[in-house]
Amino acid sequence: MFYKNSYDIQQYVYDIDVVKSRRLLASFRSGAHCLSIAQQQQYQLDEHECLCPYCEIYIENEFHLIFICHLYNCIREKYLQQAMYTNPCIEKLYSLFCSKSTSVIKNLACFLCQAFKIRKYFLNIYP
Repeated sequence: MFYKNSYDIQQYVYDIDVVKSRRLLASFRSGAHCLSIAQQQQYQLDEHECLCPYCEIYIENEFHLIFICHLYNCIREKYLQQAMYTNPCIEKLYSLFCSKSTSVIKNLACFLCQAFKIRKYFLNIYP
């Protein structure tokens, strides 16, 4: 991914003290996650095979998970500032991942943890 703009240790490594959350954020930032877009790159799938399992019309990527998918609306409102998900754009995604704010970084990690729990639950109910 494009979230790292220097070769130093990123702030989230120091800010997130829960190992599971830190590991999830690191894997999400690097593109090593279970979203359909990562599966496309790993298994060379067609784009139509990478749709969000909930929406079924949008490609499931990082931007879609954080800003668009209605499956995560309740946690999006809880963990992200409204200005971030109102009129979403790639610059907002970049600023979210490059934030130096401890609270923003921790909230993003909490959002991702909850989002992947919701996603796993949804996929188990509707395989």
